[in-house]
Order: sequence, then C-alpha cells, then structure tokens
Amino acid sequence: MLNLGLRTNGDQIDALGSKIVQSMQASGAKHPKLVINVTNDTGDSLKSLTYR
Repeated sequence: MLNLGLRTNGDQIDALGSKIVQSMQASGAKHPKLVINVTNDTGDSLKSLTYR
C-alpha cells in the first residue's frame, strides 16, 4: 500500500492513475488494478477511484 498526499485536481489524478496502470501493464502485470482512496484532512473517505 502506498499513501501519498496529493493536492491536485481530478484531471491530474486521472492522468496519474492511467499512467500507473499502463506502467504495470508494460512491466508484465496481466490484470493491473489501481485503487486511489480520496480522503479529507481528517482521514475520512470521500471517494474511491479504481483504474484497470
């Protein structure tokens, strides 16, 4: 699990998610999946984004 603090907009998160999945595919992962959990400053979950 990787925890990153991101201050960014939705388009940048989509681009990052897509690039990570493409990188996983290029390295040989057969069914890559990335889940980004968006939280507020107190750690409450706001949204979960899944990329395949």
